[in-house]
Amino acid sequence: MDKLFKIKKMCLRIRSFLLKNIKSTILLLAAAVFLLGTLFGFLIFLLVNSNRDNGPRQIRQGGFRFINPLLECELGDNISQNYIPFEREIKAKILEEMGNVDSTSFAVYFRNLNNGPWFGINEKEKFMPASLLKVPLMIAYFKEAETDPGVLREEIVVREGNDGILSQEIKPKIILEHGKPYTVDELIERMIIYSDNKAADILFNNVSPKKLDEIYANLGIDIPIGGNINQDYMSVKSYASFFRILFNSSYLSREMSEKALSLLAKSDYKKALAAGVPSGVAIAHKFGEYKDLNRQNGYMELHDCGIIYSPDYPYLLCIMTSGRSIGENEKVITKISSIVYDEIASH
Repeated sequence: MDKLFKIKKMCLRIRSFLLKNIKSTILLLAAAVFLLGTLFGFLIFLLVNSNRDNGPRQIRQGGFRFINPLLECELGDNISQNYIPFEREIKAKILEEMGNVDSTSFAVYFRNLNNGPWFGINEKEKFMPASLLKVPLMIAYFKEAETDPGVLREEIVVREGNDGILSQEIKPKIILEHGKPYTVDELIERMIIYSDNKAADILFNNVSPKKLDEIYANLGIDIPIGGNINQDYMSVKSYASFFRILFNSSYLSREMSEKALSLLAKSDYKKALAAGVPSGVAIAHKFGEYKDLNRQNGYMELHDCGIIYSPDYPYLLCIMTSGRSIGENEKVITKISSIVYDEIASH
């Protein structure tokens, strides 16, 4: 009996020992799994962040040729450190090259459209935008067409009268025919592709001034009091806003933003900005020219602003100039455009 009791007691001790060790084993395994999970998560974090430079992160919608709608943007903290050397180099080259040009004043605005960094040279100096204003006029019609598509199908008969073409140094290659009806859509194409002043005049007289004012107000652009636009009142930085809202599709719908930039990419003006990049590179741009009769020697203003879709990344480049002739101004814009493109390609 005592022997049986001792055996039973021993079995209970063994059972107790096993139960204690099983619990310890389970606890050890659980702790090990937790530690391994934490370590794995930390390693993944390091791996993901090792390829990040703390620059801005953007999520954009694809599927379009000319626009790149911005869906989400996260600003980084090291972008200026990475960008400063590029900015210094390119500004130095532009200023060195333009130092030999005494007769032409200029202003430059550049923005990398992939992540937003920009720089400017005389970017707050005011110029007369002239035909550059055809872009916001186009935007006003396309904005109205989003709620009333019929506005673009409306026909307007071209009447005889001052068509504004006589005042153009860079004349349209194709002009409107008097007495012939054109749809608003066709007039916008003539205004943008050929920079036809007659088409612009017709469209301007047909649009509500309130719709144009809304565009300027929404972008924070001040226009002269009383609407007197025959003066230097717009900076290159301010004007660049029109191209930014088209690229980001942040004012017009995606379809209308794409339509606008596709027309600007068909511009038949191949000098100035376009002449500074290889012929195969797409460029959506608009030029403007104005003869400043208030200045000595009748100084000419020539501006060209647009988006260059380089293989590296799309960028916005706006250049405004004032000089003795259109030809001299064209050379200045072409040279600056070439410097910027080559510098981007070399990085």
